[in-house]
Amino acid sequence: MNAKQVNRYFLTTIILQILSVAILVVFPFIRGIGWELTSIIDEATPMIVALIFLAILGERWGSTLGFKRIRFTSLLMSILFMVMTLPLANAAGGFSQIFTDNIVAEASAYLAGSSFASLFLVIAVWGPLCEEIAYRGFVFRGYRKSAGFWRAAILSAFLFGLVHMNLNQFIYAFVFGIVLALLAEATGSIWPGYLYHMMFNAIAVFAMYGDPSYASGTAASMQPDTETLLYYTGAQFALGVIFLIPAACILVWIFKNEGRRELIDGLLGFDMKGRVATPSLVLSVALCLFIMAFFAFVRFVDIS
Repeated sequence: MNAKQVNRYFLTTIILQILSVAILVVFPFIRGIGWELTSIIDEATPMIVALIFLAILGERWGSTLGFKRIRFTSLLMSILFMVMTLPLANAAGGFSQIFTDNIVAEASAYLAGSSFASLFLVIAVWGPLCEEIAYRGFVFRGYRKSAGFWRAAILSAFLFGLVHMNLNQFIYAFVFGIVLALLAEATGSIWPGYLYHMMFNAIAVFAMYGDPSYASGTAASMQPDTETLLYYTGAQFALGVIFLIPAACILVWIFKNEGRRELIDGLLGFDMKGRVATPSLVLSVALCLFIMAFFAFVRFVDIS
């Protein structure tokens, strides 16, 4: 598996995502099966495509995707790393809401009335599993075979953000994707990143389920004002900066504990060796940006 194959994979998933939206538009009755089943299918598609690509390439799923057990002490330190870096992810989320609409809040009308179990299983358990296999397992590790850490991490995080198809989620998914790539590099496994991703989404589920405005489907109209968002974003960013050095020390410890000390040097420079850009990548990014711009325009027209 290399960058060229990863780019073809990403283009395939984007085309399938466009087709799924088109099918829902042409056959709206499909939405009647419930958001849970449609979400499970949507989340599973990139994972299934990744597994199919690996089968065609003749590569083993476990070793290629990072289905690797890690030491219990590394897992504990990974949890501490999560706590230390979570404020930066929160800051990115708050920053995105200053000048974009909160897509998650707007989805509350669609999710209103759902049980806690369905929200938790689909959003906090199933979604992160599929996304980690696809983006830290297939995409990041595929790029990592063709390029240095930072290019692989930034590009995989960029694609992870793009696939959400809106600027609000793109911003914090990009930051989050880089943090998850750091964990994947330190441990050689996708499981700590999955735990982090699950925790991040679980916090959102608990907040959603405990907020009466979400239950009533009115959360989109009850979002904090710009001044409140600025205070929140600033406080989270300051906390993230304070925790940055301890988080870096924890990450280095995990590298050493997992016997991956030699990879630490890769974090200290930006290696430009290896080609990662191909026509498939350019086309898929262009498609994503066009779709994001189109939906942003539609939203602007609706508001106007």
